[in-house]
Amino acid sequence: MTARHPAEILLVDNGSTDSTPRVLRDFARSTPRVRVLLESRRGLSHARNLGLAHTHTPLIAFVDDDVDFDAGWLDSIVDSFHHRAEADVVGGNTIPLFPGQRPLWLQDNFFSWYSCSTLGENSRWMNEQEFPYGVNISFRRAVFDKTEGFSSKLGRYGDNLLSGEETELCKRLKAQGCLFWYCAEALLHHRIPPERLSPAWLLQRVYWQGISDSISERLPASAGAPVNRTSIASLARATLSACTGDFLSPRRLWWQLRSRSIQGRIAFAYLRGHLAAKSRWRLGPG
Repeated sequence: MTARHPAEILLVDNGSTDSTPRVLRDFARSTPRVRVLLESRRGLSHARNLGLAHTHTPLIAFVDDDVDFDAGWLDSIVDSFHHRAEADVVGGNTIPLFPGQRPLWLQDNFFSWYSCSTLGENSRWMNEQEFPYGVNISFRRAVFDKTEGFSSKLGRYGDNLLSGEETELCKRLKAQGCLFWYCAEALLHHRIPPERLSPAWLLQRVYWQGISDSISERLPASAGAPVNRTSIASLARATLSACTGDFLSPRRLWWQLRSRSIQGRIAFAYLRGHLAAKSRWRLGPG
């Protein structure tokens, strides 16, 4: 990645037990303006908050460790904040990078479950119900004078798929009047490992999203923040469509329930996750 603007890179080791610490130290020694931090408390939100506490630049960008950068990514982020002075948060464009041929069952409308963008190819202001993904999100440091960082109640922890920490933060910021810009030119390629390219993994991912959203709705800091009713309505419509084929005939209902299309199973997995969050995650994704 080359850029016109200088940047400091903070790499947070979240208590790794493999060769990660050595790899990070070697990279930091060979690369200018790189620092390695250790966060022993496990959890993505703890790691992100540690990075936030150790940088003092006016702009802060977060990315995941499984992305490839487009050459103009950093410049596009900085230029967005420069030319859109009223923007408090900039979300970039993230597209999937498959290890081989894309599976035939994996539809475009499933990309959001892999933290890939669905906001289009044109930069624009995000509406009330649109949020950036944590894999490609940037902030003005000043916004953190108004609110705390990422909630430690959410975010990946170990092998589970708990999510939503960036959306919960963004909801708090939107409730305070912050403005969000989508920059289509700030492009990242999100590497999708083979083990995630199965309907079973996708159902687990959606199930945990149901858990994540249920937890987020109960957080005190989210009180008064906008609820994404569009996604809830979309899931309800998808469930109805998957079960009935848009016709409330008992015969069609039985047939569709038997066939259990992927879209219908996704909707049910999400709803089961919502219920599981109220019973300490005892239910499975279905």
